[in-house]
Amino acid sequence: MAEEHLVATGLGVRVAQVVAETRPCAMEFVGIQDTYAESGTPEELMQKYGLVASNIVTATKRVLGRK
Repeated sequence: MAEEHLVATGLGVRVAQVVAETRPCAMEFVGIQDTYAESGTPEELMQKYGLVASNIVTATKRVLGRK
C-alpha cells in the first residue's frame, strides 16, 4: 500500500487489518515513517519520504518475491 500518510497510523494500516482478517496476503507499505513531516514542494516531499514510483516498484517486487 502506498499513501501520503504515516505508515503506522494511516488508512493503509486499517485496510491491511481488514485484509489480514478476511483474505491474508503478502503486503508492503510505502509511506511516511514515524517522523515529523517537513515543509517543501509536493515533489520534494514525495521524494524525501519515498513516495515515488521507484519505491513502489521495489516494494511490489518484494511482495511478488514472497509469493
